[in-house]
Amino acid sequence: MEVLGRIIEEKCNNKHWNPVKASTSGPAFSYLFFADDLLLFAKANQQNCESIREALDEFCMVSGQKINPTKSKVYFSLNIDGDQRAEFCEILGFHSTPKLGTNLGFPLRHAGASNQDLNFILGRVGWEKITQPIEKGGLGLQTVKGRNLAYLAKLNCRFYLEKDSLWAQVVRKKYMSPRRISSSNENSLPSSRTWKAMKKGMEVFKRGTRWSLGRESSLKFWYDKWTSNGPLRSIIHDPLTREEDEIKVRDIASLDGWDWEKLTMVLPTKICLEIQAMPRSQVANKEEKIIWDASSNGEFNLNNAYTLANGEAPQSFNGKWIWKLKVLPRIQFFIWMCLYNSIATRERLVTRGLQISVLCPLCNSYPKTIVHMLRDCHAAANCWQNLGTRVLTLEFYSLSLPTWLENNCKSTKTSNHLQIPWSTIFDFGIWTIWNHRNNVVFKNKPISHSIHKEIIHKATEYSFIAQNFSNCNPQIERSIRWERPNRGWHKLNTDGSSLGNSGLASGGGVLRNEVGGWIRAFSRKIGIITSIVAELWALRDGLSMCVDMQIPAFEVELDARVVADLMNNTTRLNSDYAAIVADCRQLLSQIPQVKVSHCYREANRCADALTRIGLSAPP
Repeated sequence: MEVLGRIIEEKCNNKHWNPVKASTSGPAFSYLFFADDLLLFAKANQQNCESIREALDEFCMVSGQKINPTKSKVYFSLNIDGDQRAEFCEILGFHSTPKLGTNLGFPLRHAGASNQDLNFILGRVGWEKITQPIEKGGLGLQTVKGRNLAYLAKLNCRFYLEKDSLWAQVVRKKYMSPRRISSSNENSLPSSRTWKAMKKGMEVFKRGTRWSLGRESSLKFWYDKWTSNGPLRSIIHDPLTREEDEIKVRDIASLDGWDWEKLTMVLPTKICLEIQAMPRSQVANKEEKIIWDASSNGEFNLNNAYTLANGEAPQSFNGKWIWKLKVLPRIQFFIWMCLYNSIATRERLVTRGLQISVLCPLCNSYPKTIVHMLRDCHAAANCWQNLGTRVLTLEFYSLSLPTWLENNCKSTKTSNHLQIPWSTIFDFGIWTIWNHRNNVVFKNKPISHSIHKEIIHKATEYSFIAQNFSNCNPQIERSIRWERPNRGWHKLNTDGSSLGNSGLASGGGVLRNEVGGWIRAFSRKIGIITSIVAELWALRDGLSMCVDMQIPAFEVELDARVVADLMNNTTRLNSDYAAIVADCRQLLSQIPQVKVSHCYREANRCADALTRIGLSAPP
């Protein structure tokens, strides 16, 4: 090919061959060689065609090679008419083609090409596998349809939250009039693209949202979605009286709690505990709002909406631990492929229809499976023994592939080699063994008997770098204790906890004077709720106690930094606990001198003890 290249360059230098330029001042191309394939570029005229023919004939005469005229094609620009194409093809001795064809199986792009040319690749991708969430064994890629439905659900969420905006008023008046809603064929009525799109995302929006409770909530107790379990009528199927059927939340809820005696039936204990712990406004005048149920701050969550749009996938893969491994990403991906049996071993290729031997090319004794090439083959087994698996349990060579990978990747043992974690040696071990096998099979390299040394070297280097990186911020020990408030001040310590998130929660707090003297304390069971809401319940109880006692100046300490931050700013919230945050802020505004700060758990032990007592208290 070098000879042909020199012939072409000589003709270009002599102005007998006009190469093609990528742009006016860009580089010129006269040829490109790809292994046994070559592309020639020239301006479409008679002189260039004759020069191309002469160059090819000279090359064939010098090299003794021949050109296959049936496989050689000429691709013309769209500016060349049919008569000229026929004339130039006759000079060249090749037929013209509307497409450039493929190179190494991949279609070459050109004018007139479309996305359909790449469909042969899309059909070979396991989309159902890789579009699963990472925790369910996929790669977390999202489908276009699911993503679009999630965005349409977001549009519906904006429509309800931005009800006073101009666009929302237009849509509401035009497409949500009583006459249109009551129509028997509402779906066949004329609609804009925006409204049609919103209707497609409405189902995801309804499934993902619920109402937060206001102070005087007018929500229907049985039929509106105001609990995380959905409408109560969807889980309680007992018959209702007419009065019960029309009951509102405000008829059951009061500032003192929930009056369950107004119901003729007894709700399950778990549901009662969840309801009585729900944040409700007792001081501030908050109205019910639409919130996104699965979001911690009540705002729309696109990823959760996507999950709702796609539906729940079956849990058939336990590989979430892979992405938590402290190892190189390419090794994580390799382990993921091993668990999915996606490595192109001979055993796997035979099941796909290839007519090859299933035996391992190194030992020619057993089928080449993933577990065989990484563990059981004599080359791999010798490597593991040199790494110290003699001292490991016999299960190392008898476990199934998924269990073998998980147990060793998550192992907390330390290897004898420089006290390196065994999990690190194992991760680099399977990766290095795999690479060496590829060198033997595809590059005809001999089997190395020092693979274990390479593994130890890589694992040592990685462990050293990772350990130094993790030690960049060394811990500083300090003594933590409760500190007295300033002279003339009191200090309120509160704490809330939940046995699970969410789980049975309780709260407590203690008020002390400037010398640490005990003034008053409280403790209570809250119900089933998350930890942050339990912290807010305890804080509101403590602030209400101080307001009732007319304490003029006190400091509030709690070990929940997020709650302290909520109290020290005025950001409006749309979360489930927005009502209780508003109560706390309003109570703080009634106190002449007050400050809220975060403290460490060790300085909040008294409030923590009262919280534990609250778990055994009546609700």
